[in-house]
Amino acid sequence: MTFARSQRTIRWTPKDGTLLEFAEANDIPAEFSCRIGECGTCATRVREGQIAYSGNVEADIAPGCALLCVGRPAGDMPIVLEL
Repeated sequence: MTFARSQRTIRWTPKDGTLLEFAEANDIPAEFSCRIGECGTCATRVREGQIAYSGNVEADIAPGCALLCVGRPAGDMPIVLEL
């Protein structure tokens, strides 16, 4: 997974958790207010790849964006996030 603004590429595995948990564990700055897919504060632009969600997502998500708090990479495609 690549964090474009931070200019870092780090391998994600399922044990790394959500995209927000992964970003925090690797000192990638990310805004958030919740961890349940409702508020939308953690919405981040996805430059490449697909994101899957664990649980219900109630926040409105703009096209081309993903919620870090409940999102995980989907499939084997590389993921590039704006962070």
